[in-house]
Parts: sequence; C-alpha cells; structure tokens
Amino acid sequence: GLSVDLVSIGEEAFISPTDTDSVAAFVFQRFRTEDAPFSMEGGLRLERVNYDNLVEGDRDFDLLSASIGAHVHPAENLFFGGEVSYTQRAPNENELFADGVHVATSQFEVGNPDFDKEAGLNYELAARFDTGRSRIGGNLFITKFGNFTTLLPGTTVFEGAVVDEVEDFPVFVYIQDDADFFGGEIYAETGFDTGEVEWNVRVSADYVEGELDTAPGTNMDGADVPFLPPLTFNAEADARLGAI
Repeated sequence: GLSVDLVSIGEEAFISPTDTDSVAAFVFQRFRTEDAPFSMEGGLRLERVNYDNLVEGDRDFDLLSASIGAHVHPAENLFFGGEVSYTQRAPNENELFADGVHVATSQFEVGNPDFDKEAGLNYELAARFDTGRSRIGGNLFITKFGNFTTLLPGTTVFEGAVVDEVEDFPVFVYIQDDADFFGGEIYAETGFDTGEVEWNVRVSADYVEGELDTAPGTNMDGADVPFLPPLTFNAEADARLGAI
C-alpha cells in the first residue's frame, strides 16, 4: 500500500491539499514445458486508489490490469514473441485538482475532478536473432486508449471571463480523449575484440506516433499527442581493457 499527503502552500501552490491512499495486489504465472521451445506467461493486478481533496472531496478508483504473452524459439538463435495487455490508471493529483500557475512549466494548469480512469489495450510483437556476440531485432506495438489524459492549450474562466491567458501565463487544460498509438524499434548489437580491448557497439532506431480523437475542451479540434519524439536514432559503444 501507499499513503501520500500533498500539501501545497504559498503563492506558487496550484493544487489544493490532497491525501492519497492506494493498495494493490498482483499475481504472475509462467507456463513452460521442459523440452518445448514454446512458453506463455500472464499477470493480473488489482488496485484501489483514493484521493481526499480539501476542495473537491473524495474520489475513488478501482483498477484492473492484465496481460498474457507467448514466445517461441523455432531455432536456437531465433526468437518470436507477442503480448496483449490491458491496463487501467487513475488520474493523478495534477490531472484532477490543478487550478493555478505551475511556475516550473510557466503555465496556468486546469485539472478536472470529474475525470474517469484511463484504460489502454496494447498489442506487441517482437523478433530477435542472437548469435551470442551479435544480435539484431525489433518490435512493433499498437495501443488504443480510452480516456487518455494529457495537457493541451485551452481556456478557463477567470474573474468571470473565458480566457486563454492568466496573468501572462498561457492556459493549459488537462483533457481526456480516446487516443491511438503506433510505434516500433529496430536494433543491432555486436561485440568484437581488438587485441586486449573488448568492444560492444549498439545502434537503434525507434518511432512512435499518437493521435487524439477530438481534444475536447481545448483550442484544438483533434491533435497529435504532445511531447512524443517521432523518430529517434541512437548509437553507443563501450570498451573494456583486459580484466578492468
């Protein structure tokens, strides 16, 4: 279980005092036969989250998450796997109770105490070829969210008027909307020796895109999910000298 007391005071406080209590339990099981190249695994998690906010009162969330996956080794160096998972998440204190200037982000943030829990259904496939010193692989995923929670430019009522800025701070509103994500990663890694130096080199590229349905309550009629790097390349190398 977890218990947190959030108390914000002073001019920079933008969330009213909130007590948070949560308790969770989970089970995990792996199924594998001794000689078969095939195995399965599954998990289940139950959680209850309670918020007691000084202004808005109590909010309770009963959450369920579950997953099932399988993988197979059709050859000694070859791996194929897949997983389906369903997750539920309670909105956090900012998303529910924010109503003020968040100095760290220079935004006037507005939460919504009536938010529902967020739910996501994820499908993922993976493949890998591994020779010991070298490997190459990749994965693809699709995730469909209901009540996906994010922060977008919007408006709020301040001193009786609908505004998109408060005291020179732009208004950003937490919204919930259906959203679809798609992405994947490819990578390659190899190791080799040059004299007494052992080298390991890895390169990878990953891509993700996310799209909201209608972005309700904002200045945007549908939008890409913010803060997602669309395409990322990485390269790294490390060296080890002898027994060091």
